[in-house]
Amino acid sequence: MKQRTEEDLIEYMLKRLGEEAQRKDVMTLKEFCEYTGLAKSTVYKLTSGGKICYFRPNGGKIFFLREDAEDWILNNRSLPIVDKEARAANYITLNPYTKVKQGA
Repeated sequence: MKQRTEEDLIEYMLKRLGEEAQRKDVMTLKEFCEYTGLAKSTVYKLTSGGKICYFRPNGGKIFFLREDAEDWILNNRSLPIVDKEARAANYITLNPYTKVKQGA
């Protein structure tokens, strides 16, 4: 299975929205949900938790910058299990006195 690069992911997302949407720098909640594939309720949780940047002019509708959405997507990357195991081994090597839960 081919691993997707960051460019592939962005290209895929841009294709989903079509030519006109690509040129739009500011997205509504609906457009943001379509762009990311997230449900409105999930996006509301992310905004209320301060996990994603948004704008709410005059306390009304919320808007998102496309650049912020792309940054958020690319910064929430999941590491392969091999990388996670290597990071864990490195942490244990550097912190030998840290207690480790048994059976975890």
